[in-house]
Amino acid sequence: MSILPIDNLSKYTGGGKAYGISLLKSYCMNIPLTFLIRKYNEPALIKFLDSLPDDLELAVRSSAIDEDGPDLSFAGQYESILNLRTKKETLSAIRNCINNNASIKKASSYKKQLNSKTKSKLFVLLQEMVNADISGVIFTADPVENRRDKITINITSGLGNKLMGGMEDGEQLTFLKHNCKAVESRLIPKKQFHQLIKEAKVIEKCFGKPADLEWAIDKSGRIWWLQLRPITSLARVNLNELDNKPLFRKPIYTRGNIGEMMPGPVTPLTLSTFAKAIDRGLQVFYYKTGAQDGIYDKMLFIHSFYNHLFFDVHRLYESARRVGISKKENIDFSIVGREVENIKVEKTVKKLRAGYNSLLMIKYINSAKKSWKKLRRLNKRFKLLCPDDIADCYDLINDKLAILNKAYGLHYVTSSQSGALYSAVLEIFSDGKLPQSQHQRMANSLFSDIPDVESAEVIKSLDEIARVLPEDPLYKYGFIEANTSAALEYIEKTGPEKLRELWAGFIGRHGHRCVREAEMFEKEWAADPSQIIELLKTKSRHNSPPPINGKNKTDNPEAGKLEGLKKLILNFVLPRARKAVARREQTKAWSIRVQNEFKLSYRHLAELLIKKNMLFDKDHIFFLTHEEIGQLIVDEDKKRWMRLARDRYKLYPEMKKLQFNDLVYGIPFPVDDEKAPAASVNGKLHGIPVSHGEVTSKVRIVNEIGDAHKLKKGEIMVARFTDVGWTPYYGMISGLITEIGSPLSHGAVVAREYGLPAIVSLKNATSLLKTGQKIKMDAVKGTVEILTNNE
Repeated sequence: MSILPIDNLSKYTGGGKAYGISLLKSYCMNIPLTFLIRKYNEPALIKFLDSLPDDLELAVRSSAIDEDGPDLSFAGQYESILNLRTKKETLSAIRNCINNNASIKKASSYKKQLNSKTKSKLFVLLQEMVNADISGVIFTADPVENRRDKITINITSGLGNKLMGGMEDGEQLTFLKHNCKAVESRLIPKKQFHQLIKEAKVIEKCFGKPADLEWAIDKSGRIWWLQLRPITSLARVNLNELDNKPLFRKPIYTRGNIGEMMPGPVTPLTLSTFAKAIDRGLQVFYYKTGAQDGIYDKMLFIHSFYNHLFFDVHRLYESARRVGISKKENIDFSIVGREVENIKVEKTVKKLRAGYNSLLMIKYINSAKKSWKKLRRLNKRFKLLCPDDIADCYDLINDKLAILNKAYGLHYVTSSQSGALYSAVLEIFSDGKLPQSQHQRMANSLFSDIPDVESAEVIKSLDEIARVLPEDPLYKYGFIEANTSAALEYIEKTGPEKLRELWAGFIGRHGHRCVREAEMFEKEWAADPSQIIELLKTKSRHNSPPPINGKNKTDNPEAGKLEGLKKLILNFVLPRARKAVARREQTKAWSIRVQNEFKLSYRHLAELLIKKNMLFDKDHIFFLTHEEIGQLIVDEDKKRWMRLARDRYKLYPEMKKLQFNDLVYGIPFPVDDEKAPAASVNGKLHGIPVSHGEVTSKVRIVNEIGDAHKLKKGEIMVARFTDVGWTPYYGMISGLITEIGSPLSHGAVVAREYGLPAIVSLKNATSLLKTGQKIKMDAVKGTVEILTNNE
């Protein structure tokens, strides 16, 4: 048949343009009346045109098999003839489209320029003209910045042919997909604009890839979709390349807890090793406590968006749904740091099963001491010595990755015990009801001065080194005024023996740690001690160890408010809860040490790959997943993987700039710090106090380690998060404020050990506060008052 309706076409039946319009119709989008003409048969065409309404204005468009693909668009290469009002004009236009040698030559030249070898076959579309009041193009990904999370829309009055032909600029808007409600057009009414964007998102979802869409809005305000094609030349590597698909229809994600353990973006290698190990540890916990039916290779708890890690809150709630003693608020306060509002979690199993699962959870939590011992043995014994053969080295790492999973699984036992016992203490003060800020304050006051907190030992060791340094007469010239390399040689080799011993002890115990220590790409202090050297220069000039907080027992004033049975229960639970905090910090350090063995082995493998010209740069190994490294080794096309790693490496700095809310209803998108909300109640900012005290001092915003080097004695450090890499600076500051955190977060634990006033979960603190401002920080009430502007 020479004339076909637009339904159910393939690209080879009617060409790319016809196929795109056919898809739009299958997605239930509003399209103009459209027919496909496969060959010119004048009698049949005349008969067909006679069947159409007399007042129907038509357009004739070419549709070729080789156009509108993901690599070649041919936009503007083939013919489009608009505003055809008579049968004679329409027949002539169809004839011209089919026999237009100029268009065919133009398209052939375009193909040669792009080295395309596809064969052209031309068809014709007959389409009803839309009486367009406004028209334009939508790209459901930003083709300029290669951003899948952005939409670009070009808008013009009337027909869009001048816009598409480059004769008009029109109005152009680019914005994040999730933020379209805040965007307005000067040409399209608000309601129609939002409907247009909503339908474009639906089309992209149905299409399964970013879409280049032509559209029009007629005089009555109705939206018409005119064309669909893939966006050409989008790079494979992009910010959302490794994003997970949500497992729930209305997902909730949090950066709480995981955002402190792994702040900032992760490299693909870290995503496929560390993140997988943490997810596996959680799966084992949920399986052994009856909250999950099996253990799966799929990542269930930890998802990546923009290469940043998030906990799936709904998945975490499976424990509250299936275990009797597990409650939603326990998960909220131990992971998120506050209540997750407007979400109700109910039990999905019978009471008998929930009770049995409670016994399983108690058994699991009580195995924390055994897990601590197992991980201590593993930490002492595990060494990963890679051979100098590429395949053998990779195979060894691959075989031993189960040990990394085991290490983090054992750590999660101690971590879950710490969280459960803290929740129990909190529940004693809240009397079993939803905890309020005063209950958190009461509970937090009991978790200071805990013996043997591994992270606190970092500060103690550095304080001792800083104290000994000035005792040497050559200290000023050998260390303070020396460059980093010479200062390191002084502290390692040429300085006093006591100093050298202290330094060796510090590196031996803590050298595997650093800022973002769980990230494979980051160099540990032993490999890059420069950041510690610079800190010691500052500390040794005016070193005075911070006071140790001595209020920790059950005779604490807050505990004294309890009576009778509650007092007895607290006396039983609190010592165990405090010990669990120390265990958790220790097992985390041991897990990181185990992971450091893998980090060193991957570096060794990178050196081997460089020698065989299988990587452009040794750092590129961290930008392939573990599985992709294996494919690089065996694949004949090495360049494909090398380019992939290089391009991801180049994109990484962009990922570092992105910030996210700590709690997200829906898919996480970056936030704009410049649009941070105004201060809270009565002009004061509010967060969660986790280490009591009051201080008035100047602010220092610390977004990265370079900012930390600028810290001056007595300043209040304000950061999005803290991990163990920031610990060395605690001895210099007078207060700590973070955007992410909970009472059991690393920053809170160490701050309490040093009597350092600390407030966590203060939203947008790094945006609302500025370096140089003087503030009053009340870490009893959890408030911050701005006293002056920047100086």
